[in-house]
Amino acid sequence: MRLLKVLAALADWLIQLSRLLTFLSRFWCFCSYWLIHRSTKPPPHFKPWLNPVSRRTAPSGAGHWRSKPDWVRLAVFDLALALPGAGYRTIANCFNLQQMAQPLSATVSKTFVAKLLTGQRAALAHARHRARSRRQARLEPVLTTWGMDLTGLALTDGSSIPVFGVIDHGSRAVLSLEPVATYNSLILLGKLLIAMGTYGKPRAVRSDNDAVFKTVLFKVILKLIGVRQQFTDLGSPWQNGRIERFWRTLKSELRTKAVRSRLNGQAIQTRMKFASVNAMQLLLEAFKFSYNVYRPHQSLQGFTPVMVWNSQVDAAQLTLKAQLTPATRSHARTHKARAPPA
Repeated sequence: MRLLKVLAALADWLIQLSRLLTFLSRFWCFCSYWLIHRSTKPPPHFKPWLNPVSRRTAPSGAGHWRSKPDWVRLAVFDLALALPGAGYRTIANCFNLQQMAQPLSATVSKTFVAKLLTGQRAALAHARHRARSRRQARLEPVLTTWGMDLTGLALTDGSSIPVFGVIDHGSRAVLSLEPVATYNSLILLGKLLIAMGTYGKPRAVRSDNDAVFKTVLFKVILKLIGVRQQFTDLGSPWQNGRIERFWRTLKSELRTKAVRSRLNGQAIQTRMKFASVNAMQLLLEAFKFSYNVYRPHQSLQGFTPVMVWNSQVDAAQLTLKAQLTPATRSHARTHKARAPPA
């Protein structure tokens, strides 16, 4: 009985000793923090890529400052890349002029541009080197090859709507950009025929190996009207790179810019999500018009798709006629110049 009491007292003493050691260790950590860490300079704030040295642009209240959006810094960087001999003031003026007609306009100052590009001098030099060494895409006449593909855009209720797109390889003009109600081969064939009736018939259409493009109806109708169908290899989306690059541009614009206008009391678009199919159709039509008319392309030497379409459609007719032999020239249908895509 006495032995049990001694063991219980020893256990209680060990518990009290462990508590004392725990308190002493915590107290030492607290003292070491105030004696060592507080006397040293804190580490500098981490600045991500394309983040200027000074981010003070506009007050947001309570002594805080609101930073510029990411798309503003990227747009300024792209302008500096496109204008290698321009100064900071010229780049700022070009950006401000471009944003005057935008619904979500933003302005930058010469100081902002100077701090941004000074901090990213190495990245800008690397990007210019890549731009000089990049191989230019092969130019071809319009109405020669069309690229078609499907992608999906989301609604605010969580559902996904397929979007059908057709682009001309020669002029990069978007000929069709519409959401489809049903993932059906007949509907896609009808939209493709409408585009052919509006802008003319190409020599070939290129797509991936999706089942809707490889149905018997799709192949037979295109063969009857004299349009050759091309398919990319499995796992090779770069073989249909024009339309794939267009999807990337479209989704990048939808991701970085939200439309604040409203339709029937609801916002049309909020960061890649649409209020309804009608809102999606309206915004896709507006983006198609701006892409064809106002957006310059590096692969087109700075011209817009409408400029290349209007200047090359006659040359395409002459090229096709020169390639035809006298025996087949009488049976070939000539391509008529239609209105520029918009």
